[in-house]
Amino acid sequence: MPRIRSLKHTFFSDERMACYPRDVRLTFIGLITHADDDGRLKGDPRLVKAEVWPLDDDIDAAVVSQHLSQLASGPDARIDWYEVGGLRYIQVRNFRRHQYIQKPRASELPPPERSASPPEPSGSGTIPLRDGYGLDVDRDRDRDVDVEARGRARSNGRDGKGCPPEPLSELTLRIPEAHRAALRQAVAECDRSAALEAELLAALDGMHGPALAPEVVGQAVHDLVANGDHRKFNARLVRRYLAGVDPPANPGSNGHGAFGSTAVRPDAERAFDDALQLIRSTPGGWRQITADALAALPPPMRAGIRAADGVRALADADEFTLRAKRKLFTAAYLASPQEQPA
Repeated sequence: MPRIRSLKHTFFSDERMACYPRDVRLTFIGLITHADDDGRLKGDPRLVKAEVWPLDDDIDAAVVSQHLSQLASGPDARIDWYEVGGLRYIQVRNFRRHQYIQKPRASELPPPERSASPPEPSGSGTIPLRDGYGLDVDRDRDRDVDVEARGRARSNGRDGKGCPPEPLSELTLRIPEAHRAALRQAVAECDRSAALEAELLAALDGMHGPALAPEVVGQAVHDLVANGDHRKFNARLVRRYLAGVDPPANPGSNGHGAFGSTAVRPDAERAFDDALQLIRSTPGGWRQITADALAALPPPMRAGIRAADGVRALADADEFTLRAKRKLFTAAYLASPQEQPA
């Protein structure tokens, strides 16, 4: 099943990737888009031809087999092309290093045997895991490991080598578990990881203003990674993400936060969600929303939409911008006179 995947722009200028013929490079991109969340897919050349080259009559299964052989061969192989139980499979190398998957599903396909012998010229077998995208190449073979397999081993109390799991950092311990995967990715890929960790700890400790709750910092890290802004550290940008996250409910206010009325804020949040659903689910897009439809909305909701820069701004907002829009909408909704029930 094809999926939406990320491909860095430097893929096209990578000199080692350019050593492959153009069609082989395009086949490799097709493998990335059809791989599951662990970077695996079925390796029968006939299936790959049907998925990647369905409309090209000049490329048949034999040509695809040659492409796979080239991608699986040599010291800079991009894939593992291996056989398990008489069936062939493909593993895109370092797949999880370059793909951010919010809710990954475990692969139903068997992994390659890392201890297998080097591949034959036909492309069978496996070789040590190396970079699969022609980017950010790590030449230290000691770090060429199956990250996903080690993660599963750690969840069972071992790191895959019979040793106890690595201790969690102070920052990781303070961040909710739901956001720890995003935090690990941000720290691993940031060019100044120590500075990023220090900035997040400062936000938790209130060194630049009021101390932020762990849920707020965790959500900010999630948004930072989701938008791809975590690789180059920028303190001002990180603080913008931290400021753009709605504060969680205050335990001392019966779970309704600090917006004043304990009964109104949940209504305001539901009104924002209802308005956003109306705007984004209208057949034909936001341009099909008529003035009469807007006039039929409750006055507080109309005021919130105007404060959030209108229907189009809400329809086009990304995940980060949407959080700021929610704040504007909520403030205007609460400031608008509430309709009294009949």
